[in-house]
Amino acid sequence: MKNELNSRQWALYNALKEQGDEWRVQAELASIIPDYNYDGSEDWRLFHDNPARHIMTADIRAINESAVIQKVIISSGKGIKIANKEEFDRYIRKEIMASVRRLMRAKLKAKKGGLDGQTRITFGQYERDTIKAFIDSDKAVGERLRELRLKNGFKASSVCAYFSKAGVKLDEPMLSRFENGYCLPNKRTLENLAKFYAVSVDYILTGNLPTDEETNEIDGLQAVKEG
Repeated sequence: MKNELNSRQWALYNALKEQGDEWRVQAELASIIPDYNYDGSEDWRLFHDNPARHIMTADIRAINESAVIQKVIISSGKGIKIANKEEFDRYIRKEIMASVRRLMRAKLKAKKGGLDGQTRITFGQYERDTIKAFIDSDKAVGERLRELRLKNGFKASSVCAYFSKAGVKLDEPMLSRFENGYCLPNKRTLENLAKFYAVSVDYILTGNLPTDEETNEIDGLQAVKEG
């Protein structure tokens, strides 16, 4: 916990203490505390995007984390105030429940991540026998795109020419950026590349082989070759 507060934070705390058990809009508080450099001339509804609001939010956090001040500042749609006993109890219950939910979500995610690389029972020839919990990096995706192009005997210019005829914007510099892992294709381009190379989008992103159903839907490359 922090022990020291600056003069602006003390000014905010004292202003809240003086207002008693009443809510106060943050813009009003900022306009009466000189250190926030806010004159209050603009519509208070625009205060959300004002730098003074971000500074005040940090100040509230500093006050609540201070070991010197034992009171707690709470906020709502009405504004901010120092909590009374009933408000404090509700605030703490909400904070504890939110922390429990965050912990439960974190534990679930950790469990899923911990399964990466473990073996599993498979029921089809196209299913992976190991669990893959993480998507590959942009570099790995790019390597797969280059491998697919070379494996199918296409030059970069040929791929881009086909996409140009199909009305899809893809030039050689952009394809090179994809294949070198500098960036990922957007959703539409990714779907078109998958159809062109006769693979699934999931294969490009993760290296997973398609299921039987997905295999039946992948016929883009054959259509290209026949066309």
